[in-house]
Amino acid sequence: MIDYVHGELDKRIKTCVDGVKNGAKKLSDLQIDLTPICLICEEFDSIVERYKSDKTSSRFEKLIEIIKQGRGYKIKLIPVGQSASVGEGGFSLATLENIAQLIICYPSIPESQLRYLGGAKDELIEIAERLIKEGKRPAICTIKGQSRVVTIPDLSGFNVSFVNSNPTDPDDVWWQEMNTETFRLALELRAVKYSQGLIPSPLKQICGELGIEPRSTNKRYTQYLKPVWETALSEAKTLAKN
Repeated sequence: MIDYVHGELDKRIKTCVDGVKNGAKKLSDLQIDLTPICLICEEFDSIVERYKSDKTSSRFEKLIEIIKQGRGYKIKLIPVGQSASVGEGGFSLATLENIAQLIICYPSIPESQLRYLGGAKDELIEIAERLIKEGKRPAICTIKGQSRVVTIPDLSGFNVSFVNSNPTDPDDVWWQEMNTETFRLALELRAVKYSQGLIPSPLKQICGELGIEPRSTNKRYTQYLKPVWETALSEAKTLAKN
């Protein structure tokens, strides 16, 4: 999906550049499709870590280009992760200025999530804690180095419906792509080695390779990887006993 969206960005930039060269003076002079595109990257921390360590892939650079240039061509990226400290992903301050951060506030706000806040940090925390005590859902929004506390509205009283033109579960599609024969064989081999005490638990490493976090709130972990791993480990232990 990253490659597709980046390809669309390249196409739109090229169309605009060629149009200017051919004398286009306004947008209506161009034959260009500017249908808005929104790329949502869940588990963004893991995705960045995965692509930064893969020297054969250019997807990390493509993500940065989408962040920096996409907005002008109606292409936006929404990174979703466990940590708001996106700078730990290796972004420069110039890149961070193009990202609006929204920190969902809970009774305890990790210090690491407050590292890049702009404004009076103590005052922001005080406001957020007061709103939490009032039963509201506060969040700290940072845009262009300026931070303020906002309240997430409760939509439970509204008749909200979501239209999905594609009934296929994207998580099912993801797992079909990941769960190849090569992946299963490698998983079974790791399960055997782990059951024999030859290696430490490889589960966290496997999660990193798949771009997911081993958390109970992560559907891709709890419903897809974890059951397969537990089955492979159980079979490996049974095999070792025999």
